[in-house]
Amino acid sequence: MKKVWIFGDSISAEVNNPLSYQQAWSHFFKEHLNENIEYKNVAVGGTTLKWFNNCDAFRKGEIHKNIIEDSRWHKIIGEVEKGDFFIFFLTGANDHGQRDEDNYFECPNGDYILDNFYKLVRNRDVYVYVGEGYGTHRYYTARSSVEEFVATATDMIEQVKAKGAIPLIARGTGKYFKRNNDNFDVFLSNHSYVETLPQIAQKTNAAYLDIGGNFEIGFKELGYAEMMERYFMSEAAIKRLNKKFGKEIECRFDDNCHFNLEGAEHLCGIFIEELKKSDFPLKDYLK
Repeated sequence: MKKVWIFGDSISAEVNNPLSYQQAWSHFFKEHLNENIEYKNVAVGGTTLKWFNNCDAFRKGEIHKNIIEDSRWHKIIGEVEKGDFFIFFLTGANDHGQRDEDNYFECPNGDYILDNFYKLVRNRDVYVYVGEGYGTHRYYTARSSVEEFVATATDMIEQVKAKGAIPLIARGTGKYFKRNNDNFDVFLSNHSYVETLPQIAQKTNAAYLDIGGNFEIGFKELGYAEMMERYFMSEAAIKRLNKKFGKEIECRFDDNCHFNLEGAEHLCGIFIEELKKSDFPLKDYLK
């Protein structure tokens, strides 16, 4: 039986927590599939493309050369079969570095800087890539430059094709912010990463769906505050959902990245709509 693989980060990783309203679009997507295809979700929250391609020992600094055969991606690609559909739901939200340069300590080699958030809040050193060079530092980082992101994504897609599977690149969402506190002037912090996806799709001859772009139309029509209350894990949304479900779940901050149940279902609806309009053969396996 053919399989449809869902690959990505927390936007695609299903949440099995009754004490949270957070959910992924993929949770609702599987309900649209008919009985002739198997659903496989390998998305992992908080991850980058490098994370999937590097083994645990390398990420922990126990060894200084990656062993790709021990990586999560190597296991995934080993199970992909001819005729499978492989959805790369890419956001780049974890791949990119921090934005506020005032939070940085300079790293002597110039390629990496210490992320002060982790140093002060979690008491550990995490270095973020900021330079053009690669492999010149003594610290491992799971984050990537845009160029590294493109190269890694391209290689992974080509590996899927080499297995005889059919790739689809879905342009995902990410972290949204108001510019100058303007409710209708909203920007995506990881925009430079998702902007590369159409070119990657063209280069690899992979199907492409602009899910994030269609979702973001809502910011222009509804504004940031309304979008946060409807679709994200915001304080306003949690209060509304508590009344709806009769629960008392707390919300300590407005999450401008992750979706609540209604947001995940909305994002899934966009995916289904775009899939039906496309030529991608996975649409033939919808109910």
